[in-house]
Amino acid sequence: MNKKAFALLQHWLIPTALLAGNMALVQLIYLLAQGNYGYSTILTGIAIIVLTTGILRPKKYLLLSGIIFYTIVLFLALL
Repeated sequence: MNKKAFALLQHWLIPTALLAGNMALVQLIYLLAQGNYGYSTILTGIAIIVLTTGILRPKKYLLLSGIIFYTIVLFLALL
């Protein structure tokens, strides 16, 4: 891995995934506290799994897919 790709991974993607993971966890706790066990709860749980996997195994495309997937889940939750 070259230095530019490593800097992108360490300074942008991992912190963004950590922030998105924290937001997803809070959203999941909120949905469970409301008693909502629908598709949004399941999608939020999947997003947490993908983001956690991307953080533990720092691969650029896994982190990007987790961040994009959680962004889509957020937009669906707003509908």
